[in-house]
This record gives sequence, C-alpha cells and structure tokens, in this order.
Amino acid sequence: MFPSGSRHSQKLKGGSVVIAKTSGKPLVPVVYQGPLTLGELFNPFKRGGVAIGVGEPISIDKK
Repeated sequence: MFPSGSRHSQKLKGGSVVIAKTSGKPLVPVVYQGPLTLGELFNPFKRGGVAIGVGEPISIDKK
C-alpha cells in the first residue's frame, strides 16, 4: 500500500494509518526505487537497478 495513493511522490493520505489503528498492527515503511512498469524492468536494452529499503515498524495508538 502506498500512503501517497500511488507509486509517485505526492501528498500522503491517511488510509494506511486508519488500517493500522483498526488492526492494531504497526506500519512498516518501505521504499521502492526503480522502474515503474514491468516492461521497463525486463527491457533487455535498458538495464537498471531496483532498490527496496525497509524501515523500522511504527506503532500507531488506537486512540
């Protein structure tokens, strides 16, 4: 789930916080840097890398 509502940097939306509060589970921040489509990812003429980073879980109170 992208809290910006898409894979692009935009204003964050609150849906992921609502789900975390309702479920009692923490949010785990993840960043993906790389091609935006499978075609770009598997293009043999344009090789690029993919980087995925995972942050520490963020606890959200149920208040």
